[in-house]
Amino acid sequence: MGFEYCRKCRKAYINGSSGYCLSCIEEMDESVKIIREYLEKHPGATVAEISKNTEVSKKDIVFLLRDDRLVLENADEGVITCDRCGKSIRSGRYCKECLSHMGTMFNSVSNELKAKQDELNGKNRGDKVNMRGNKMRISNRT
Repeated sequence: MGFEYCRKCRKAYINGSSGYCLSCIEEMDESVKIIREYLEKHPGATVAEISKNTEVSKKDIVFLLRDDRLVLENADEGVITCDRCGKSIRSGRYCKECLSHMGTMFNSVSNELKAKQDELNGKNRGDKVNMRGNKMRISNRT
């Protein structure tokens, strides 16, 4: 069992799967509950209005939006933006287009790595490489 640092408060805690210490998890869950109750009565409220009327700081609201714990239907323009292209988004770190593009890039790289690994595995079966990097075929003839 090891230690990790909480992604929110940066304090050390015994590692778990969430990336947050128990105190921050409880605080975030309570904040989300308060904000959702407020939004049920005031749909379309801005981050500033939510912060003013719920006493949850703007910084914490933006943190919850970035962490995908909260989604605002009518998010203020520019409250959070895509880390890649700068487009205004409602939650998370990336817009749908950038997520799709990055997924395609990762798949491409993964396929290239797999092809290289397959090529290397093929070399190990019967192909030998001389000191100049040229393939040499070793046969079983005597």
